[in-house]
Amino acid sequence: MGNVLARELVRLKQRVWIFLMPHEKNHVNDVEKIFYGDVTQKNSLMPPFIEADGSELIVIQCAGIVSIKTAFSQKLIDVNVGGTKNVADLCAEYQVSRLIYISSVHALPEGPPNKRIKETKQFDPDQVVGQYAKTKAEATAYVLKVGRRGLHVNVVHPSGLI
Repeated sequence: MGNVLARELVRLKQRVWIFLMPHEKNHVNDVEKIFYGDVTQKNSLMPPFIEADGSELIVIQCAGIVSIKTAFSQKLIDVNVGGTKNVADLCAEYQVSRLIYISSVHALPEGPPNKRIKETKQFDPDQVVGQYAKTKAEATAYVLKVGRRGLHVNVVHPSGLI
């Protein structure tokens, strides 16, 4: 998703900085800056915030792991919850203009069969099924909590991506 968003923003002539894992290759042409680090390591996330130096900065947090596995995964928690908390905390600390968090439809409680899923402002890992859903619900709840303290946040809940 990050590649698609970055390409579209470049196409729209926006200034785009991207953040990649150290082993990742950039697949987006014409980005202004590339930073490397790991969302689970808060200090590695700091360079773009420092370099922005008070300039308008809109952060799109779409780093995450998608999983339908039933086996427990600490890495899923570390990336989806811990990584998102790190990004949200830095966004608040550096007073960015906005944080856009790419959550998941799985963070929303499903409700009865054959009924539409309704959006909510309350996210609880205990109300969703599966570890992936629980990590996205917990991360979403945290982002909204940081938003209630003054950070401008938007949360998007995409379903399947093609």
